[in-house]
Amino acid sequence: MILKRTIYILLIALLNQSCSLAQSASHTNFEPIAYKKLIQPPYLHYGDTVAIISPAGILKNKKEKIQQAVDLLKSWGLNTFIGKNTFNQNN
Repeated sequence: MILKRTIYILLIALLNQSCSLAQSASHTNFEPIAYKKLIQPPYLHYGDTVAIISPAGILKNKKEKIQQAVDLLKSWGLNTFIGKNTFNQNN
């Protein structure tokens, strides 16, 4: 019985401590993202280089899809660079 009470008291103390830590963390001065000014990079210009390093997700025809992207970028007047690990699996 004493062991159960000791465990109960320790759990209550731990819970109290974690609640006070969570409460102090929630009162920090974080500014919501909606109020921050987003950084906007300059527009791409003719002759700029775009790197394709690793497409996210699974592409069934990876080489074909990347070639389509390269062709599209070149049609817009952009140079392309394909990273060395673009076609690797599980990288």
